[in-house]
Amino acid sequence: SHTKDLTRSPNGLATLTVTANGLDMADAFRTIDHKRPGESFIARMLGKTGPAARTRVTTMAVLQLEDYGTILRRERDDVMIRTTSGTVITGAQLVERACANEGLVTIISRTQGPVDLYRFERFASLKQRTMLAAEHPTCAWPGCNTPAERGQFHHLTPWKHGRQTNIANLVTLCNYHNGVNEDDPNAPPRRGRLTREGGKIIWQPPHTSR
Repeated sequence: SHTKDLTRSPNGLATLTVTANGLDMADAFRTIDHKRPGESFIARMLGKTGPAARTRVTTMAVLQLEDYGTILRRERDDVMIRTTSGTVITGAQLVERACANEGLVTIISRTQGPVDLYRFERFASLKQRTMLAAEHPTCAWPGCNTPAERGQFHHLTPWKHGRQTNIANLVTLCNYHNGVNEDDPNAPPRRGRLTREGGKIIWQPPHTSR
């Protein structure tokens, strides 16, 4: 619930008590100049200063490292982990296998505390899938009429090359054309590839020379 109460004082001052959503109140509180709280609050309310910044809320998944393996060493900006099966993998590979659908994943060790943070959101969300189907109700490959609901959602620039799963980097393709599409533009020519230019999906023919 949202409540408010205004108490006036004989000396001309007044106190405003407001109860509202905790996150919204925290955002508002951060914008107040605490050396001059009254003046800065009134200025904000009267629109004499910029809008308050909103707190960004992020859902995070946490892995307990000991449930999967132990740290061997750090290499560059990642860690090497010996898994319970004896295989050595990177922290990013561990995250890929353990939490493929999460957005942010932190590995935390029971003995060492936070180890590393990873971004992993390889697969299109339901919202993204709906938007892609609206853009291409059928496979986006020229001449293919396979319905989008029977297809796959393809990264125009491969995930392994560092691109994110955002709507501009995705397209609807049937299983067959998802397989023959040349993900790597530097690979030997085969069947060509899809790319996005000017907001539209276009087909690029195979390179005539290597």
